[in-house]
Amino acid sequence: VLDYLCGGRRPTRFGCACMSATLILGVDPGLNRCGWGLIASEGSRLAHVAHGVIKPAPQQQLASRLLCLLEELAARADNNY
Repeated sequence: VLDYLCGGRRPTRFGCACMSATLILGVDPGLNRCGWGLIASEGSRLAHVAHGVIKPAPQQQLASRLLCLLEELAARADNNY
């Protein structure tokens, strides 16, 4: 996932099949609520792919919440790749 998000490319559903799009993951960090958005960039064109909010359980320890955020962000990226 991280290798893909750090510059990997994939064929896109918009535009020519020979072109590729770069996925960009934006994160609004927070320990109680973490917002995220995924867009596809192809040349000067941008397209919304997905967005959401991750809410770890508030009673979890800090390390557990951070792990939850990492796992959930990775799962979201995998689902949209």
